[in-house]
Amino acid sequence: SFNLSDFAEKVGYYTRLEMTSLIELALWKKMMKKSALSAEQSLETFDKSREDCRYSCGSDVVIVNVARFLWNDQSYCETA
Repeated sequence: SFNLSDFAEKVGYYTRLEMTSLIELALWKKMMKKSALSAEQSLETFDKSREDCRYSCGSDVVIVNVARFLWNDQSYCETA
């Protein structure tokens, strides 16, 4: 049978998960803009810079701290 509270819990979980993904993408984009990649870079250099920006944007620290406010239980914070 359909349980509305279970459904609401799942929707809430996936909504918070999407929020953390958007935060990561925003931080990554900011780092990309900060690095001011030029249009003259080769594709290989651009891909490497892009990867470096993703790992150095600080999302691993920011998301764990923001997740404490999004999640009622701290399980996400402990596994991230």
